[in-house]
Amino acid sequence: LYMEYQLFASLVKHKFEFKIILSKELDYLVFGINPVYELQVDYYDIPKHELKLIDGLSLKITEGILLGAESEFKYEIKGNQSKSIFSVGPTLSVGSSTIWLNTGVLFNLIDNAMKLRFLLSFYL
Repeated sequence: LYMEYQLFASLVKHKFEFKIILSKELDYLVFGINPVYELQVDYYDIPKHELKLIDGLSLKITEGILLGAESEFKYEIKGNQSKSIFSVGPTLSVGSSTIWLNTGVLFNLIDNAMKLRFLLSFYL
């Protein structure tokens, strides 16, 4: 389980994120699925709700290198308006027992948008 709180520099905008991280490793394959709920509250605006389902599949090339793909389905609700977005793209993970880097690119072909992400983890 994962929870995140973000306070923006304006001090009137807040974001809450709740996520369940589920994964299974089978020999050379790693599966993952993450249901996510986000709430963005702004003192001067209508709250925005986001429901996401993020999933991925990776193949172990070596013990420290994984190649894979992920997809994200997002449903946004703000007032009376809603929007759904589906994105898909490749991922690369590299690391050891103390440090891990995961990077990926998600392409949304409907809106011609791209999201690039980097996750860096340290294990103590």
